[in-house]
Amino acid sequence: MNILADFHHGDLYYSLHLLFEKRLEYDLFRPIGMDWLHNGYWKIGDPYLGNITAMQYLSAEGYTGEFPTNADYYVEDDIYYIYKFPQDFYHKAITFETFKKMDFDIILSSIPAHDRVYAELLKKYQPQAKHISQMGNIWTKNRVKNVMCSFPQSRINVQSDQNVVFYNQEFDLDIFKYVSPLDTKRITSFVHLLPKPELFNKYKTRLSNFEFKAHGVGTPDGCLYLRDMASEMQKSTFGWHIKPGGDGYGHCLHNWLACGRPIITHLSDYRHYSDLLIPDETCIDIGANGFEENINKIRQYSEPETHKRMCEQTYKVFKDNVNFNSDAEKVKAFLEVLK
Repeated sequence: MNILADFHHGDLYYSLHLLFEKRLEYDLFRPIGMDWLHNGYWKIGDPYLGNITAMQYLSAEGYTGEFPTNADYYVEDDIYYIYKFPQDFYHKAITFETFKKMDFDIILSSIPAHDRVYAELLKKYQPQAKHISQMGNIWTKNRVKNVMCSFPQSRINVQSDQNVVFYNQEFDLDIFKYVSPLDTKRITSFVHLLPKPELFNKYKTRLSNFEFKAHGVGTPDGCLYLRDMASEMQKSTFGWHIKPGGDGYGHCLHNWLACGRPIITHLSDYRHYSDLLIPDETCIDIGANGFEENINKIRQYSEPETHKRMCEQTYKVFKDNVNFNSDAEKVKAFLEVLK
């Protein structure tokens, strides 16, 4: 079975690789080449800024911007094999012309801007295929007949005529795994651009016996490979996960829980994850109390025995609520009744 999916989020695409290729043994492809843009089948980014975003994701040559996503590749039988160093695997990418020569069973759009144009793409070039919309953000709505939804069911109004499956975006549990907490004092953020840096620095100044790190795009400590990211999580006492508006699925959030490390957060941004984020069990909600009380809680919960119990509870809650094996079975049943 051949599947074409758009590509705009590395961890999301990696989750599709783990699900469709590793578990279900399908072939997953994504676009490469600016012809996708010129023919109207790329809608991410602002076309009035020299198509910078399109060049970043689609161009296989000539783009030397800050984040060239296709820099390391080889071509074999018209398929581009593009190495992705953060996840350590190869994307299989095809030009628009190659796409037209192939037969596809599924066309998958993962951003709202592509739902309509991918429906047109399917109708014009792959009429035998089925269309799936992957929904990963709580504000998303669509009318695509088949929907893979990776946030809690309570956050979406499903239409009666839609075929919908609720699942978790998979990541590698051999990398993001529980290890007993170390005797360290470290608070680490992996949120891109470090939202509310003044708040981060306020706690950093007050908790001078803790080491504070901020990784990600546009942060003081920069980006890491996935394996290094997991290692830093396992070495941390707490994750700092302040993200106004919350996440849709939230890979980084789930990574912290899979490593068994509680997070410091504003719980008001994560009401849709009430099963995962439990105050004083799997997280410290700094939005619920004053600054000094939060400082005391962080210090209290970082004491070795208390912290170990909190880490164990965090990992247990993750295991009780996230099961990639059962999710794959649900998706497999969903694929058997595509509309």
